[in-house]
Amino acid sequence: MKERGPCVTALYGGLWRRGIVETVCTVPVRAAREQATLRASAAIGKVFEAKGNGIHESGALRHPRQAGPSGSVKWRPDKAPEECKG
Repeated sequence: MKERGPCVTALYGGLWRRGIVETVCTVPVRAAREQATLRASAAIGKVFEAKGNGIHESGALRHPRQAGPSGSVKWRPDKAPEECKG
């Protein structure tokens, strides 16, 4: 997660593989409103959806972006991090 002052500017997404979390994408938080309201402590360990233009052999997303409407972060409170397996 990247922070600029009190604002989060990017989220790092990962998948559980071989018992550890491997980073598969970095998604910018574009909306200034979201940056202003998203705190790192509130985002750590939470699940979000990301889209991409494909998947690299490593499992990383090609050209990742946020999956929510108008490019917003689409949080998945119904999913536990352990459910995100690649």
